[in-house]
Amino acid sequence: MQAASRQVKRSRFTGARRAPGATPADAIGLLRSDFKTATALLEQLEDARSTSEKRALVRRLCVALSVHAQLGDELLLPALRKALRDPVLLSRVDGQQSALRSLVAEVQETEPLDADYAENLRLISEHLRHHLEEQDEMFPDAPPKTGTGALATQLADRKRQLLAELSEFGGWD
Repeated sequence: MQAASRQVKRSRFTGARRAPGATPADAIGLLRSDFKTATALLEQLEDARSTSEKRALVRRLCVALSVHAQLGDELLLPALRKALRDPVLLSRVDGQQSALRSLVAEVQETEPLDADYAENLRLISEHLRHHLEEQDEMFPDAPPKTGTGALATQLADRKRQLLAELSEFGGWD
């Protein structure tokens, strides 16, 4: 039998590969795919030579991280607040969301030749690594209590909506 070929598309803003109509199996998978996308963009930035290439990669990185933070604020954190009873952990997550937004704003305001540019990207990379560690701490408890199937669908739908809105708006320049 011949395997059916599936057309693979890339998101205009994040560059993430996705099959048409495909949705992540669970909420955690969707969030982890955001981190893989961001990490891949950071690696590409390390190798980028031209200013225009760096700007384009930073734009994609900022969109990916902003959408991720928005999904966390709107859907994931409210579900986690219901499921987890650890106010210290949830407070740390809120702080990380705020820090992520600040870092994204700072990167958007700098140019590749600015002195703060490389430092801001290093801080984002460090933040992502730490944020992933926090997720590892939270997620062993989260799946059975948050209804990840429904949450995954909500996250995937909202992500598509946010990316479509950015597409209509034209994104950041």
